Amino acid sequence: MMRNKTMHPRAGELRFSLRHLLTITALMAIGLATYVAYRKNQSLRRAHGDLMALSSQIKTRDATQVTFAAIPQIASSFYSWNTHVPANTEYELRLGIGKVSADGVPPVVGQVSIPAGDHRVTLYTGDSPAEGFRFAVYLDGNLAIEKKMGKDWLPGGWSSASSISWPNDATRNASSIQLAGKRYEAKRDFGRNHYFNGQSDELVSRLGFRLWFDPPQTEHDPASPFIGFTETNQLFGVGMRDGMRFRPKTYPWEITRPQFETLQPILRLEAEFEQVDDDGDTKQRHSFSAWKMQRDLNGRNSSSSAMEMSRSIKSVFVQAEVKSPDSPQPVLEFKWDESDPNHLSLRLADSPSNEFVRRWRLRIVDGNHHLWRTIQVGEQPHLTSIDAFGRGEIIPNGEGKSSKRRTSLTPPDKQSSTATLVWKTDKKLPLQIEKRNNSNYAGMDLYQGVPISFSMQIPTELMPFFAIEVANNPPDDFENSIPEGPVIDAVEIELNRGAGQWIRLGTHSLD
Repeated sequence: MMRNKTMHPRAGELRFSLRHLLTITALMAIGLATYVAYRKNQSLRRAHGDLMALSSQIKTRDATQVTFAAIPQIASSFYSWNTHVPANTEYELRLGIGKVSADGVPPVVGQVSIPAGDHRVTLYTGDSPAEGFRFAVYLDGNLAIEKKMGKDWLPGGWSSASSISWPNDATRNASSIQLAGKRYEAKRDFGRNHYFNGQSDELVSRLGFRLWFDPPQTEHDPASPFIGFTETNQLFGVGMRDGMRFRPKTYPWEITRPQFETLQPILRLEAEFEQVDDDGDTKQRHSFSAWKMQRDLNGRNSSSSAMEMSRSIKSVFVQAEVKSPDSPQPVLEFKWDESDPNHLSLRLADSPSNEFVRRWRLRIVDGNHHLWRTIQVGEQPHLTSIDAFGRGEIIPNGEGKSSKRRTSLTPPDKQSSTATLVWKTDKKLPLQIEKRNNSNYAGMDLYQGVPISFSMQIPTELMPFFAIEVANNPPDDFENSIPEGPVIDAVEIELNRGAGQWIRLGTHSLD
């Protein structure tokens, strides 16, 4: 006789009833209705914003400040705003033209007092050599400010222009209200069909203008030539606004100069430190892959002005990071001088941490990126990469292969107080143009900025010894040769410890 078996759901098995299905359907309907309502609300908000912009209606948020609303543009090069100046306040409308950056204010070329009430302001930008770079400001239909900079202001015109907001700087007057601001990238002429695409950051000083409202008697200090000397503004590097900058938290150390139309590093540096025993023999060589930036030799890293040597000179320290407290931690110092934006100085810092150092080595790498092909020590004849490769000693790698050779350079004249080293590529055009013109360079990572040369000035008191590494193949590629011959891949300088002696690295435009 068979028994009836009652079926029981297994653990984890779903059960549905009509009530459950109705509940799920209702929840889905509510969710869909909520989503549709949300999308509709967003659409209406956008439409409201667009209609407000078209109406140019002013929204007054602060009864003591100027408020404005842009009027849709109806003619090329004309920009207009409806503005409101509160009662019982004094304001001037100012036009500034000249060198300007994201946190700089150009010299005022014209200003006009604005009475309380509603006004229409119009700016005309005849920003071309043909129009002599004429800027005109109209107040309620009448010409109020006019300035013609002349066709030589930007002789070749500009290749691109970018808008800039009013500087977000606590030292600026909070009542200053900007209507418009723009920076121009000068057009660089490298010949027919030689299109050049440069890049720079917004902190670089360029020719441009600002149009803004200011309370009378308000003055704006020039933007500092230095950037990045507080932890909150190191995004664009540490150093000179329009000169050389150190990029923190990198190794090899990266030096940039966006003024030369590239955000890539223009120099990459490595260092090695030699420790000797009591007999003067080399005991150990130290190299480090991690470094930290600090503000003084005591290791503090505050936002104080401890790095400031004077108003025109600033420096930072970089110290090796180690896991063992007994390991040596050498310290180097980087220095910038406001009067010399083409150079960055560095030295072995005067610190107890460097007492173990007797000699040290500085390497400048990535020459294949720049196609360096000529170098000169002092007044000696230039040495080409082809000649250097032919007489150099082979540098083997772990696989028994090598595309590099090492060549020592003739020592500098000891009677001179300074040894000068100069090196560069043999190309006259930017390498991005050369790469497009020569398909053999396809796939190689080449420098994207304007043509530049490099230099180094070293006190002969440091007894420098110069050598270069010359490569005939791209990095990690033993199958293909570098087009048009070998390049100087690295510049190497061995130095005595020194006593506070500075080494000056230079970058110079070939325009």
